[in-house]
Amino acid sequence: MTRQFKKEVDLRFLPPIRAVFLSSHPWVSRAIIFLALLFVYSPPSFADGDTCSVLILCPKNQANVETVVRECFALEEASEEVRGQVDWIVTSGDNQKLPFLVVDKKRTLIFAYNKDGKILGSSPVLLGSAIGDVSIPGTGSKELSQILPEECITPAGRFYARLGNNSNGKEVLWIDFDMALAIHPVPDGRSKERRLLSLFSESSKEHRVSLGCVNVPKEFYTSLISPLFSKECGLVYVFPETFQCDSIFEL
Repeated sequence: MTRQFKKEVDLRFLPPIRAVFLSSHPWVSRAIIFLALLFVYSPPSFADGDTCSVLILCPKNQANVETVVRECFALEEASEEVRGQVDWIVTSGDNQKLPFLVVDKKRTLIFAYNKDGKILGSSPVLLGSAIGDVSIPGTGSKELSQILPEECITPAGRFYARLGNNSNGKEVLWIDFDMALAIHPVPDGRSKERRLLSLFSESSKEHRVSLGCVNVPKEFYTSLISPLFSKECGLVYVFPETFQCDSIFEL
């Protein structure tokens, strides 16, 4: 039996405690909306007798999908530190009139700006599992299976970023090619569902799961990051978590 999806999240189908979290925690709400988008591309089928606890929006065309994506990833307010650094980036001309991204490691968020410093969107991110702001030399030349836990660092710094392909032929935004560090969608695989849930966790520890790359939701990458860097390179500012910003950037 193929289950017919309704056009909205129906809280009546949620257990009471889930309904409370959905209404009081915006990231959980966004998580449910985001997971709903996965059904757009591969709607599940249910055997007779199966039940579905949440009936979700299933847009009929790409335009509707993009609308939901924009609503799901509404602008998250940047911290005072991020706003101050972005003001310096724009007023000093440090971004060289290029589009740029800001990764706030402390809050595990990413912000996208056009060349004039206008914010375009924001999203939660997954970062390297190890705490630290400096890459360990040689990590980028290792096989993924050989990278040690303490080497899984997302380094802080200012990076020229350009679109390219990884070893699997998939597009990524390279921020440090020699260290094999990039911004890319949450990878497919057995751990994908777990990573998607980690993206919207309120615990910063849950966001520390990658080998060092910055993982973002697929829709955020394809609808914002990829188009933003499609015609020219840009800059990525990864704010530190163990150092002061003025020790990383020339303020």
